[in-house]
Amino acid sequence: MLKFKPRDSGFSLLELVITISVLSIGLTVVLQALSASSKATRFSNELVAAVLLGTDLIQELEFKEESHTLTQSDLNVVGEKGSIFWSVQSSQLPDSDSLFLLDIGLKWKSFLKERNFSFKTLAIYEKI
Repeated sequence: MLKFKPRDSGFSLLELVITISVLSIGLTVVLQALSASSKATRFSNELVAAVLLGTDLIQELEFKEESHTLTQSDLNVVGEKGSIFWSVQSSQLPDSDSLFLLDIGLKWKSFLKERNFSFKTLAIYEKI
């Protein structure tokens, strides 16, 4: 009759199952973190692009004002650059002939959601 002789070396089946379970849970956590990081990076890039576009719009208005080519229609305009839709709206402040409130609005789609960003600034325009 053959006798079963336990070995001291090697892994048991239970140890192997536990090891694989722990590794798979750890790998799942790492992959979820990478996915979240990728989404955050993409959103950050889109937001930076939108802010740079808004800054560019303000600088364009400043240039037109300095070169005396700014018209009232330049202060209320909409457009699109790439995947970003933008609008510039202005309103003259009460009791002022040259002080305007500029509202720059930016919209884009990201991960099937519509994102938007807007900022307001004051501008002095002598003749419009």
